[in-house]
Amino acid sequence: MSIALPRTGRMPDFNACSLCSHRLFFMIKLFKFSWMSLPCLFLIGCSQQVNAMGLLGFLEIDVFTELNGIVTRAEEPLSGVQVTLNVRISFNDEKFEVSTLTDESGRFHFDSIRAKSVNSFLPSAKMVEQKIVIIIDQQEYLLWEMVKNNYDYNGELNDFNGDKSQSKIIPLKIICELNDPSITRKAGTHEHVALTGICSWDGE
Repeated sequence: MSIALPRTGRMPDFNACSLCSHRLFFMIKLFKFSWMSLPCLFLIGCSQQVNAMGLLGFLEIDVFTELNGIVTRAEEPLSGVQVTLNVRISFNDEKFEVSTLTDESGRFHFDSIRAKSVNSFLPSAKMVEQKIVIIIDQQEYLLWEMVKNNYDYNGELNDFNGDKSQSKIIPLKIICELNDPSITRKAGTHEHVALTGICSWDGE
């Protein structure tokens, strides 16, 4: 003789990692689970537990490489000029803005920028918008503008194409002469990445 149990409408009570399991169950039901969504579901459902264990290092990406530059006008260095860097990760619309001043020799420096993104291992495009400008006497000068197509350190001017053992790496060292025209050309060794601005890189 079978006995029908009453329906409570409640989800099963998981003993181990109950909060994580319930989140996964809900996300699987909502998105009609497929194997491609497994990494995202795991990270959404268990982000707190994973963060606590410090296992998100594999998500780190390089969105901007350390840069050293010089600003000149008629080949004379310009000091005290504000230089502004804007970076945007297309995948999640995360944005960064950093400003600095040129020193007495016209030099400026930006530290590298790193972030975390699940797109580091997904098969979708890696796109990072980068733009550097200065404004002098209400006139804006475009020093540098490009869409980086990778998450590699030194990936702005170097097309590693999966191989980071290339013998010569072009560093991010630029010279920006305000009297030079803004031009568009290939970014370093990249064949399909364009770079626009008045700055030239070391060895160009």
